[in-house]
Formats: sequence, C-alpha cells, structure tokens
Amino acid sequence: MWIGRLKSMLVHKKVHKMILEFYINHSSFCLLILPFFDKILCMNVHFDKVVEFIEKKSRFIGYRLSCQNVEEIEKALKELKGEHKKATHICYAYSLKNPFLEKAVDDGEPGGTAGRPILSVIQKKGAVDVCVFVVRYFGGIKLGAGGLVRAYTKTASMTLGE
Repeated sequence: MWIGRLKSMLVHKKVHKMILEFYINHSSFCLLILPFFDKILCMNVHFDKVVEFIEKKSRFIGYRLSCQNVEEIEKALKELKGEHKKATHICYAYSLKNPFLEKAVDDGEPGGTAGRPILSVIQKKGAVDVCVFVVRYFGGIKLGAGGLVRAYTKTASMTLGE
C-alpha cells in the first residue's frame, strides 16, 4: 500500500524529501530515501556485532561499527548514550584508513585502562574503518587497573572476532 503512495508522490513530484521508516523486528533501523531514490542513507546506526559478558558483576557490552568517518562514530556514540543512559562508562576506540586516524577514549576510567586496550586489539587484528564501543555497567566490585585492561581487551577481542 505504501509503495503505491510512494510511487505516486515521486511521479507527481509532490514531495521534495520523504522519510520512510522501516522497523524490522521492532528494531530502530530506518532509511531516509531522497526523491527518485538517488541516495539511501542510514538515519540510525547499524552495528555489525554486539557481544556481552560479565566480569565480577560488572556488565560489559561491546559494539562493532564499520565506519568511514568521524561523523558516523559521533552519531553512533550519541545513540549509545541515549540507549544506555545508566551506563557507568562508554569507552571506545577507532581506526580509519582514509584519512588515517586513530583515537582511544577512556570516558572516565583510569587513564590507559579502557580506550588504549581497545585500540590495541584493533591494531593487532589489522582492522581498519572500524570502531569498537564498550559499554560498562559497574557491578559494585572494583576490578583494578589490570582487571579493567583485561576486561576491555576481552570485550574488544570478542567484538572483533568472527
């Protein structure tokens, strides 16, 4: 039914821009379709892989995002912050090929215990044009610097693993 309406709007040029939302299995993915199907852009973020594990009551959720630029990463981060409002930390690291750019963010964790281990896994796997986000919910037991490094490294490895 909506396809017929879409075709008639495009043929009669009644609309400059149209937004069609597809909610597949109640997920939040939708497409923005410009007139005459010139471009298809993702409005919401599609993560390639999501993993989760628990370490001493702390919950770690890893997200892998294939990306081409920093704007996509910022959009994904904004979406994750909206989805995980009660998360203690959302740490991430990325590696972009063109232009070459790498960055690691600890988001309040002790320096070098979150972002750097994630970036290290990305570099060791030789991944490019990828960003790994790790969302942490604190479970009440402190992990210490070594425990944090191991937990973030493990989450990143699981996220980048096939």
